[in-house]
Amino acid sequence: MGIFSSHGSIINHTCPTPAAFAIEASEPSIGNSIYFYHLNMIISGACTALVVLIMFSPMFWHPIHLSKPRELIK
Repeated sequence: MGIFSSHGSIINHTCPTPAAFAIEASEPSIGNSIYFYHLNMIISGACTALVVLIMFSPMFWHPIHLSKPRELIK
């Protein structure tokens, strides 16, 4: 016995998925084998590698190139 129904059976009261949200096979964006997802992963990976390189290179070179190491380390 449910709160809003008078019978005790379990009924699924969800709405059906609209046709616009149905998963369809996508077409390749470049050539015959590269889909947008793969192109996006390649571009994202390249940007991530570039950012990591830009971020860590000053952090690596800063302690190596101290002008007066004995004074600056203390």
